[in-house]
Amino acid sequence: MTTLSFRGAATLAAVAGALAVGAPVASSAGIDPAVYDPGLAPGQVEHGVVDFTISGSAGNDMHRRTEYWVSEDRWREQTTDAKTGELLSGRVHDSGGTTWLQYKPVNGDPRVTHFSGNDSVPGAGYPAPFNQKLATTGVLEGNATRQLNVTLQPIGAVTIAGFTGTRYEVLSNGQPGIEDAAGSHSILVIEDGTYKPLLRESTAPNGKFGQFDQREELVSRTISSSDAAVARVSKASFKKTVRAWKAKVKAFKASKQRHKK
Repeated sequence: MTTLSFRGAATLAAVAGALAVGAPVASSAGIDPAVYDPGLAPGQVEHGVVDFTISGSAGNDMHRRTEYWVSEDRWREQTTDAKTGELLSGRVHDSGGTTWLQYKPVNGDPRVTHFSGNDSVPGAGYPAPFNQKLATTGVLEGNATRQLNVTLQPIGAVTIAGFTGTRYEVLSNGQPGIEDAAGSHSILVIEDGTYKPLLRESTAPNGKFGQFDQREELVSRTISSSDAAVARVSKASFKKTVRAWKAKVKAFKASKQRHKK
């Protein structure tokens, strides 16, 4: 998920290298590989559901649900409208990169797009290995001219989806928010003991639109090694999904051409 229509989105995303908005985190030495590590043992598959909301935006408030399946080195997700259940988009990822599947993009035309390299792991925040770094040692980000030492300040205990965790404020060089996004805050809730993500939230004043709030909260999570779970992230399953979505794109384009005639 990405932040939409917040007038300070770019600056807010810079807080903790976009810790609150789901983008890869850059450091002075490049991107920390822990941000791409699901932290799962071979054969394990994590299945979860995340509630995603944006409010106080410039006309792009939304409420969506993302269901995901993540293994040691492969994952998939699908996003639906939380109210109607309509399928909107999805991603499948393996060593070859990510195939992004858009059933209902902004312009209404379905698309299938592939890009190589790493991608952010699905979930209600960052994966456990990266969260552990944040909570224990902090992460140095930025470049030679502007470095940020990103750390977490514990706020208190909280229970989400039946998991007990700690609520943290993200600090950049010891301060919440950043200087060019006054009043902004980035919050993470991390499960105690496992460092698994339970919530990620980004807030800031947004002028006439009120308080911008982007929130990703865990609804459910299980870990399994069953054949059915493993099949969800298999090569054959990915191939079948992408083939079906490409067929939808082809059919849509053909229908569009017929209506032009």
